[in-house]
Amino acid sequence: MLQFVILGFLMSHDMSGYDIKKKMSLSTVNFVDASFGSIYPALKRLKQKGHITYEEIVENGKNKKIYSVTPEGKNEFLNWIEIPINPQLTKFDQMVKIFFYNHIAKEKAIYLIEKYICDLRSLKDKLEGTKDIVSQKADYFEMSVFKVGNGYYDFLIKWYEKFLAELKEKNDN
Repeated sequence: MLQFVILGFLMSHDMSGYDIKKKMSLSTVNFVDASFGSIYPALKRLKQKGHITYEEIVENGKNKKIYSVTPEGKNEFLNWIEIPINPQLTKFDQMVKIFFYNHIAKEKAIYLIEKYICDLRSLKDKLEGTKDIVSQKADYFEMSVFKVGNGYYDFLIKWYEKFLAELKEKNDN
């Protein structure tokens, strides 16, 4: 998936590895994120496949590679993007743990759910903090995905708050 994200970014304009990471941090971080340690090997693989090329420039006395997508890379990306979206089983890893919370003390479960809600709020706040920057640069599709991420956090926070309230009121038998 990372290689297609990189190709997608490069379809818009040439970028350095740093620029790719920065763009990812502002746009796809809620569904695809990668470290520099993953981005640079992906760039190397794309170069080996002939999907990208780069030009070395000197900026502020430092060598910098500016990557661009090749015609083969454009074809690969467009072929991938045109494959119909396949519905997938949603994976909620957190639900696996909650499913088995009957094996821990109720107070511990409450604490863990409260912490999770707090973490979700933090992620939502982080996403909200990028809204102005994203909206200035995003096209219709990018902004729509941003809204999905925002709505997703709203849904999860609301659901877990309701679940937590019910759990606190529940009498253990």
